[in-house]
Amino acid sequence: MVCVFISSALLMDNRRYKAENIDYIVKEISVRLDRTTLRVAIHPVGLDSRAKEVISLLGDEYAYILPTSILVLQSLKKLKFLYLSHSHKLIETPNFEGFPSLEKLKLKDCISLVKVHDSIGLLSHLQFLNLQDCVGLKNLPGSICALSSLKKLNVSGCSKLEELPEQLGSLQSLALLLADETAISTLPETIGDLKNLEKLSLNGCRLIFSPGKCPPTRRGLPSSLLELDLRHCSLSDDMIPSDLQGLPLLLDLKLCGNNFTRLPASIGSLPKLSGLWLNECKSLQCIPELQSSVMLLHATDCSSLETINIKNFWWQGSLKLDGCPKLKAVEGYFSLESLRVEIVEKYLGTCDLFTEDSLRSIYVHVINNLTRTATISPLQALSEKSIYSIFLPMSDIPTWFSHQSEGDSVSLQVPPLDHGCKFSGFSISAVYAWENSFAPCFFSPIIAVTNRTKNFHWNYTPKITFFMPEVERDLTWLSCWSFENQVEGVDDEDMSWRFRDEMEEGDRLDVWIDMGFRITVKRCGIHLLYHHSDLQDSRLNDIITISHSGSSRHHRRLLNTSFQWLTYIRPRITTSRNYWSDSFSR
Repeated sequence: MVCVFISSALLMDNRRYKAENIDYIVKEISVRLDRTTLRVAIHPVGLDSRAKEVISLLGDEYAYILPTSILVLQSLKKLKFLYLSHSHKLIETPNFEGFPSLEKLKLKDCISLVKVHDSIGLLSHLQFLNLQDCVGLKNLPGSICALSSLKKLNVSGCSKLEELPEQLGSLQSLALLLADETAISTLPETIGDLKNLEKLSLNGCRLIFSPGKCPPTRRGLPSSLLELDLRHCSLSDDMIPSDLQGLPLLLDLKLCGNNFTRLPASIGSLPKLSGLWLNECKSLQCIPELQSSVMLLHATDCSSLETINIKNFWWQGSLKLDGCPKLKAVEGYFSLESLRVEIVEKYLGTCDLFTEDSLRSIYVHVINNLTRTATISPLQALSEKSIYSIFLPMSDIPTWFSHQSEGDSVSLQVPPLDHGCKFSGFSISAVYAWENSFAPCFFSPIIAVTNRTKNFHWNYTPKITFFMPEVERDLTWLSCWSFENQVEGVDDEDMSWRFRDEMEEGDRLDVWIDMGFRITVKRCGIHLLYHHSDLQDSRLNDIITISHSGSSRHHRRLLNTSFQWLTYIRPRITTSRNYWSDSFSR
């Protein structure tokens, strides 16, 4: 194999350093070829003579040389690798007619390069061409489209490169095309002819699919694509490609940092899509339903995002939604809705304490550990899995809770069941407040319910919690847990179905509630809920009708997610709400 390397280290002005390196190179060559070692004089006599000396030693068949000028090499017909990277003074590439066997050509960081010789089209064996960071290069010769063996083309960082050759589709072997951070604003019509293209990266290019400058190609994108990178391309709703359904093999789609408010419906038709990146899409408002093949969804810092439909999301997948303060619903995970009087009445059994106007006027801190954000909003109802919760500024637990206790734990013994009754869930309540207003607190709530008799338990860790802006003011958490729709075997760690199917008269239930560091649970309670086939207007039925149940396996994903604690520090003197410390610590 024949290789030529032009090393930037040897282009230094120190000739003694050059001579020592050539001396070392000649020694290495001599050892490898089992020939008499050639000693190059320490006193420099010029590098060109050293290079010619090495060439004469090896002939055309084998070479491993580092000359300072490619002009020394008149013709190496068996040369396969030519590395000219970091040649900062190289303005034009050499004529490539003398290198018919070349397979790899690296011209990375040749910042003065302005022209690639047309003879490059003669390199029928060339498979790899790297022109990355050639910031002076404005165009590529059309002859490059004759490279029938080319598999990888990298022009990323060529900031003045404005277009790709129109006949780019002739590169039938091309599998990788990287054109990040270039001035390319249009795609050649023939790009759809690249039948073997697997990765297309245009990160940082502008107006790629703008109707005014570049209508979507009639042939669309290559159907062979496995990865499409359109990050930071300034794509708006009318610019984002709409023909995604023509990409049946696509695995990874990267759309970060764009300006669209919605995704095309065709994104839900990608049967093999595995990863979707939407980080920093500041205008994005919703994410439509995706295929069950999606195992990674990253949509961090999407400040306008409100709803996501990922009910088919794989529970072991990677979900990142940090910095999405407006997110109010994730299908299969949670949803938030305005708290209405009718909901409060079903929980409290009375509507005397609150009106619609009073509920709208009560603001609370909303701590979302899924998005790692903290906001202030009116009271809201939370639905997560088959658990429906409301939070009210109260200091007492409703009187209909059959078992209540001071502190953070309560126990009960399951009473006898009437004929036709079946256990369907329970309601749990807790009154909590910040115990020390002069010290920071950390919210990491958890409710643990254990059947001591049967030795099984279930922990519930909500991703969203609430507390009052006024320090040390009580807030009551009222939750309804329904297990009617839980199925054995759906989730190996979710044992909620056992409470329904295995709990019997006489079993002891223990409930323990912890709201976090320096958050005091003052009082808690539990009330068993039954379903009676002859009693349709029971409290359980009333509450469940307003509940939004989700899939158990998705709740498992929430429980397994790394939990983030949010710090709230009391100000010394304040009359406003701007005393929230939006800091997280693991």
